[in-house]
Amino acid sequence: MKLLVVDDEIRHRKGMVNMIRAIRPDYKLYAAKNGTDALEIVRSERPEIVLTDIRMPGMDGLAFLENINSLPERPRVVFLSAYNLFEYAQSAIRHNAFDYLLKPVDQDKVEATLNRIEAQLHKESGSTYNAILHAWLSGRDMAEDKGAIAAIKLLHGGGYAAVTEISAPDGQAAVRRMESYRELLERTLSPFGPLITIPAESRDGRRSRLITLIEAGELPQEEVRRALRFADADFWRGGETVAHGFGEWTERLLTGAPDSYRTARQALVYAFYESWHGIVWHDASFGKEGSFGLDTELVYEAIAQQGNERAAFGLCKEAFEGLAQGGRADPAHVRKCASLTVMKLKSRTRHLLDQAASDRLNEAALTVIPASPSFAAVLRTVEECLQALGDVHSRSKRGRGEFVAESCIKLIQTRYMDDLTLESVSEMYHFNASYFSTLFRSATGKTFSELLIETRLNRAKELLSDASCNLKIYAIAEQCGYRDSKYFCRLFRKHTGVSPEVFRGAALSGAVKGVT
Repeated sequence: MKLLVVDDEIRHRKGMVNMIRAIRPDYKLYAAKNGTDALEIVRSERPEIVLTDIRMPGMDGLAFLENINSLPERPRVVFLSAYNLFEYAQSAIRHNAFDYLLKPVDQDKVEATLNRIEAQLHKESGSTYNAILHAWLSGRDMAEDKGAIAAIKLLHGGGYAAVTEISAPDGQAAVRRMESYRELLERTLSPFGPLITIPAESRDGRRSRLITLIEAGELPQEEVRRALRFADADFWRGGETVAHGFGEWTERLLTGAPDSYRTARQALVYAFYESWHGIVWHDASFGKEGSFGLDTELVYEAIAQQGNERAAFGLCKEAFEGLAQGGRADPAHVRKCASLTVMKLKSRTRHLLDQAASDRLNEAALTVIPASPSFAAVLRTVEECLQALGDVHSRSKRGRGEFVAESCIKLIQTRYMDDLTLESVSEMYHFNASYFSTLFRSATGKTFSELLIETRLNRAKELLSDASCNLKIYAIAEQCGYRDSKYFCRLFRKHTGVSPEVFRGAALSGAVKGVT
């Protein structure tokens, strides 16, 4: 995206350029000190957006806007003015300005305005030259536009269609990155032949796509691969992923480009496999469903009997790598086999699973794996599921008593401030208080009361030692589960040898050493 800043005051001009650079680092920026210079830049560089002052010597902002209204490609113009005058705003609207912002300009308002302009430009692109080409490549009947398509010189030669996709956590970031990447891609591939690039955003909005039509004979695949990997390096380091799919060569793009584009999209699917390093050429051997030789009973035995999740994952990894057929198996088939594997192991362990563990495995099989963007991500999820199943078996082996004691310890650590008693907690686990007390002491070496007091007093010590904590002693007592502050103070002195006040003073003065 190109943007021009127009202002006769150099301080304001530079300030606005710096602001735009901060919120839109991928924009190509221009600056002019008056309307005359700005008009020349608009004619030569064709920026999509202009931010201009109104009152300037020579040609002012309003005159500048009148002049560009007759241009075939008219930028969106946003006026910036220190004057809150109705006449200016009225003139701006009359001359089709996009917006009118008052100085000093707030960064959030500028960004909101840019977002609206970008959205409008993107929406309007549906009727442009790029959209016509995209529709033609997608196989739609373009009888009305055949002449315009046939007029593109490079389509009369042989060549390829390619599809490039940038993925980013933020869909808008992917769109903006594609705008700058387009120029980089054109520079990278132009040594191999004349080309055109066509933006085509993918369905989910989190990924942005670019179609390339390149006129060439047989492309040197390794040279193209090296050039693209070098060009893409910064994007990979920045957290985005870049993938390219190249379709079959056609001896005449004008008639064969739609088929080449179709096979390019098919090739792009196989960027799922890291072994292609994000650059995939269409291959007739793609899409074959190999046999899946995983014995889930052996995997279950490795977890349940040997307690060896690593060995279990080794069996899975070997089977999935065989299924992948060197990156030629349909990724959808790999995901399906991974989901079924998780569901089989879940079913085999169903007698030990609690609801939370069951839900996690269901989510992995039904949601996470089907949406996994890569082969490595699928294996990672399978490994996490095996670890979860291993934890379930490990807990079951420790016995019911140890498991309950462990759960109770976590309960005390998270709810020590509540009114916990041996009776209320034993009831939660469906034991009588006497049996629960014996079970708890056997597993932990401490009574329920001892662990609860220890946990509460440790928390009290933390608060008393915190210089930023301004709570009174009674408030600290309440936060630690004691509604009676006098009882809290007696208990604290009994276990530490000093009162809470003395402990706080010693801790904050750095003399807490020796105070227990």
